[in-house]
Amino acid sequence: MKDHNFMFNNFSTLMNITTPDQERRGNRAFECSSTGCVYISYKSGYIRRHMFNSKGKYTNYQLNRMNKFGKRVMINNESLRLIELQRFANIYAARQVNMI
Repeated sequence: MKDHNFMFNNFSTLMNITTPDQERRGNRAFECSSTGCVYISYKSGYIRRHMFNSKGKYTNYQLNRMNKFGKRVMINNESLRLIELQRFANIYAARQVNMI
């Protein structure tokens, strides 16, 4: 897989939890230690956040931006997907801290 040694900045709370099957498919998974959310970067260009909602149900959220036609914008470069993934994780973690 390209860019296998991508490193998040020193302030990141994301830990790589990619399984061998995910890696074989070109996907990467990271768990946020402060929120418990799992962020996945898909080879197809998608970025998603997986988490349990307030009712205890497992949900996932598309994090890709939408274009003016309402379609998701795929991020084909893995490094750019990981940078965007970290940005979303940081925003969500900061919101959770502010809610306490």
